[in-house]
Amino acid sequence: IKCHCTQGYNASGFKRSKAPRNQAPYVGLVSKALELRFKTPVTAKNLAVAGKTASWGLKMAGKVKQENPDLVILAFGMNDRVSPEQFQITIRQMVEVVQKDSPDADIVLVSPMIDNPNARKNGRVLKLRDALHQIDLPNVVHADVTTPWRKLLERKHFSDLSGNNINHPNDFGHRLYAQVIGTLFESQSNGQVSVMEPDRALPKVLIMGDSISIGYTPQVKNLLQGKAEVIHHKGNAGPTIRGLTGIDQWLGDSQWDLIHFNFGLWDMYGWEYVKEDRSPAIYEKRLESLVLRLKKTGAKLIWATTTPACPEPEVTMKRRFSSDVVIAPALEQQYLDAALRVMVKHKIQVNDLHALVKPELKKHAIAPNNVHFTPDGRNKLAKQVAETIEVEIGKTVK
Repeated sequence: IKCHCTQGYNASGFKRSKAPRNQAPYVGLVSKALELRFKTPVTAKNLAVAGKTASWGLKMAGKVKQENPDLVILAFGMNDRVSPEQFQITIRQMVEVVQKDSPDADIVLVSPMIDNPNARKNGRVLKLRDALHQIDLPNVVHADVTTPWRKLLERKHFSDLSGNNINHPNDFGHRLYAQVIGTLFESQSNGQVSVMEPDRALPKVLIMGDSISIGYTPQVKNLLQGKAEVIHHKGNAGPTIRGLTGIDQWLGDSQWDLIHFNFGLWDMYGWEYVKEDRSPAIYEKRLESLVLRLKKTGAKLIWATTTPACPEPEVTMKRRFSSDVVIAPALEQQYLDAALRVMVKHKIQVNDLHALVKPELKKHAIAPNNVHFTPDGRNKLAKQVAETIEVEIGKTVK
């Protein structure tokens, strides 16, 4: 496995460090974890330069293809002083360059640690994290270092985690980076992604869906730790047409006890469609084909209703197609009704996430022009998803 990562200032084992313990930076820790996990040598190449920003990374992205990587880890944000919107655009462009040159590579986007609140206003890091989480491209996953770092600061001094007391992690901090990244890798054989090593004695749960489900899955895993092995398939499920071509790979050869699934937002907005190839009727037909395939697994199926469309022109449509698309409530309801007809026909249980967040959408949405959710919003979704799954696995697996 060839892995491309970033530097490791203030780890005791970094080549410029004089500290005695000689722990490797998180690049080395992740590489070692991958070797142990996949039983194969890992070659790590570090292209980073201290103090650089995402705009510099975009200029350097073309060099990645020279190494033919299997895995690319992109970690920017600490030195960036641009708006979250510009930061997201630059990272997205960087990902697109890497994917064009190295289409088989998996990409991990790492959100930054929180810098010293006494030295800088760390609210910007939270905004950069949220901007990263809005990037929902295929074969791209997120390693959220920001959130656990922030949680640790509730009980620890900043100097407990930092090597320079400003913006570099110490050994403890590097281990946190490594743990967050390392836990993304669960199964080599079927391309699944999990936050924990699986316990084969636990019920196997597959979460299938787009970036909304990608956003709440980590917390679902935390809530069901020790109760179920929860996995989200690799990448973004996107629209139903992508689901029809990708579902067999996502299911793999695993014996799933429960599958919690959704398709909808991509079909509504047409992020991957021409205008003539999308409608509630086409969506309903394709969704039923997906349900028929899922029923063959023998797993308990739970349909998650599609979370609300945003009230203002959607940011991705505006960026990709210069289109000021707003999904009218009547059209949105047609898609919701189409999905419900399929689920009623096939006697599929429904988890109504749309009704859960709609009343407080203004509070939980990242922005009026964005379909994604804040951390509190994702946690709200995760709680209901986890509770629904826990009840059903108790019935399904005895």
